[in-house]
Amino acid sequence: MKIDQTTEWDLDALKETDWYKSRPPHVRARIDSHPFTKLYRVKETGQIVAITSYSEQDNGECQTCCVLVLMDLGERLIPSHGVFGIEYDSLDPICDAPPWVVDCCAEED
Repeated sequence: MKIDQTTEWDLDALKETDWYKSRPPHVRARIDSHPFTKLYRVKETGQIVAITSYSEQDNGECQTCCVLVLMDLGERLIPSHGVFGIEYDSLDPICDAPPWVVDCCAEED
């Protein structure tokens, strides 16, 4: 798999944004440990995914996320489908996400 990585993500700058500051503390902790600017491999399936949202449970915890599954076509990754309820412990970070993936997954207020 070849990934076109042209942008260095500045996660410290992200922490200064209104978007980040407006998240509850437990969600900010998950963003810090599992940033949406990375690609992950799902341990159980081997699928490549990008985090699209951080789920907040009624009890105030943030134990799962929603992801965009990416199909690996050798030289290219293409969006396939979304999945919700993925536990963070099942994700292994593999690399920085290319800019188009982050743009595709970005939350709009």
